[in-house]
Amino acid sequence: MPEMHIAVREKRACQTDRTVYVCGSGDYTAVFDFDEEWLGTDLKTARFQTENTYQDVLFRGNSCPVPVISYARKLEIGVFAGNLRTTTCARVALREGIRSAWGPPEEPGPNLCDQILEALEDTGLDLERTAEGVTLTVRFRGGEKKAHLRMREVYVGGGDMPEGYWVQVDPTGARPVLRVRGADGNLIPIPSIQGPKGDKGEKGEKGDPGPQGPRGDLGKDVVRGVNGVSPDTAGTVTLTAADIGALPGSGGTMTGAIDMGGSGLENLKAPVRDNDAATKAYTDGKRKVFTAVLGTGWSGAGPYTQTAAVSGILESDMPHVAPAYDEDGKTAAAQRDAWGCVGMASAVDGGIRFTCFEAMPGAAVPLQIEVMR
Repeated sequence: MPEMHIAVREKRACQTDRTVYVCGSGDYTAVFDFDEEWLGTDLKTARFQTENTYQDVLFRGNSCPVPVISYARKLEIGVFAGNLRTTTCARVALREGIRSAWGPPEEPGPNLCDQILEALEDTGLDLERTAEGVTLTVRFRGGEKKAHLRMREVYVGGGDMPEGYWVQVDPTGARPVLRVRGADGNLIPIPSIQGPKGDKGEKGEKGDPGPQGPRGDLGKDVVRGVNGVSPDTAGTVTLTAADIGALPGSGGTMTGAIDMGGSGLENLKAPVRDNDAATKAYTDGKRKVFTAVLGTGWSGAGPYTQTAAVSGILESDMPHVAPAYDEDGKTAAAQRDAWGCVGMASAVDGGIRFTCFEAMPGAAVPLQIEVMR
């Protein structure tokens, strides 16, 4: 189990190793090295805070589990017990895990429709890809009817139809089966696309014109109606989106969650309102990355201030600043000690103003700066 070692000296917390936390992980342990001020303090609370929220962990001794941190770009750790607390947090480097990615999912592979079409080969059912979905051709006695459905509404396969789908094509048996989910949620199975021909009706008496004989009995598997809609004189059932509880091709309001099944959304407009969806390209364009150096030239006699020049930074930005330590261990240690003196940073036009409340850093620290606009 990975460990993060954090020293607490004179109420200042500082990471003493180079362990990097991977977002979404739940197997890290924080190990604290307390100075004499904390002797006799049994029950303590560790606070793990990100740029948006924090989690507290109550522990005894000198270690505690690190809670799962997701969707974060910075992690700071501090400890408190009653009136005893750290004034400076330990900053721990983060890396995004595979399940903590930002932005919408990628678009589905181009062969999704081809795979569905291949599953329907030699079944007697036709499913044709269109620009926005699929067209399902159902053949009845006396004709055929084409119904347009969006891809995510059609489930191809046997067994129970999963929630979120409205039409199921089951090509696994000897004869294909079509099932339709009604507005009440119940499934309406149609065991055969074309039932057997009914008995011939009695021939009417000759006349001008003679009366039509009674219609023969319908086969037991012939479609008599779908979701309350009866066939016309040609035996065709015409379904609308409302008949099967689906949304129309344009407009409409969802009443429940949609399981995308690994598929994505395409051709989104640029977001305008707060709850509008955004494309990956749009969100990627909001992320700006800068580099700078926190030098050794400080002003004042305590607190000490310095403004590091960063071309492109705006006073309205809320930058995330992290040290980029040198690969040489001795140099990195000096940079870490210098960075631990920094108590506050705020954006100004063209740079970032740093403040050290107590000690003045004695080494220059290279910085990496990230801004979301």
